[in-house]
Amino acid sequence: MRVEEPGGGDAETVNPDRPVYQVNIYTRSEDPDTPEEFRGYHVSEWKLRDADVIEVLTWAKEQAGSSPYVVSVASALDGGEAHLLRLYGQDPNRGEPGTGAYTSPRDGIVPDMEWFIRNTPTDQ
Repeated sequence: MRVEEPGGGDAETVNPDRPVYQVNIYTRSEDPDTPEEFRGYHVSEWKLRDADVIEVLTWAKEQAGSSPYVVSVASALDGGEAHLLRLYGQDPNRGEPGTGAYTSPRDGIVPDMEWFIRNTPTDQ
């Protein structure tokens, strides 16, 4: 697995057989001059290459620790544009009224990756 330092634009996949993943790790602002209820999160955007989804999800969880994080895979370039497809996580900066955190719908197009990991045989 190759991990690129944070920075730059969103991940792009050139070859669909070798997807590029993006892991966004959110760190709560510690500015003492800002009241707690107005503090946001800073994001570090890591690009991961030459890895499978299980390796990426494991790496993201280990790196984030107790911080919120999002794992996405970049779509193949289509007309010069790639899109990030969310695989797992919550972006705390995209709050929904009353919840304070964005969550993907349980019946969305993207499967629940934790369920997938728990139910995937490891002898393959």
